[in-house]
Amino acid sequence: MARICIVCHNEGNGGYPVQNDVVMGAIKKAKQRFGVAQNNELVVHEECFEAHRKKRERFERDLAMHFVFAAIVLIVFIVLPIFSGGFSITSVFLGMLLGVLIVGLSILHYWPKTTFSPKTVAQPAQPSAAKVQLPFMKKEEKHEAKKPEAKKGKRK
Repeated sequence: MARICIVCHNEGNGGYPVQNDVVMGAIKKAKQRFGVAQNNELVVHEECFEAHRKKRERFERDLAMHFVFAAIVLIVFIVLPIFSGGFSITSVFLGMLLGVLIVGLSILHYWPKTTFSPKTVAQPAQPSAAKVQLPFMKKEEKHEAKKPEAKKGKRK
């Protein structure tokens, strides 16, 4: 199997493998059923990773926007009949169908995840909390608890 970059469509040895999820599995099954599957291993080259990250972020942003829009449509289809004098189960089903179609539109801009990213691979382990020195902390300053001063005066 050849390792093909999903961004630049070039063959290469290195790269971060693409995660096989439900959408990728469905696309592969459809391609196999139609007889056009090439059975390549999909990767993202290191030099293409920035473009991949931008496309993935755009997909996630669009997916969230589609979910919000679908929720608004569903709420309108539920609330509008109640204000007009009754509850209609047909409008609820129609709102749900329209919501599913709206969210389904986000598949048109689908961009898969990678199993590893340079951020997770290249970062060292986080330092322990005891060793962290915050900018506003100074080593020279020592805060000592002040003793309450005794009031001078006569005791009764």
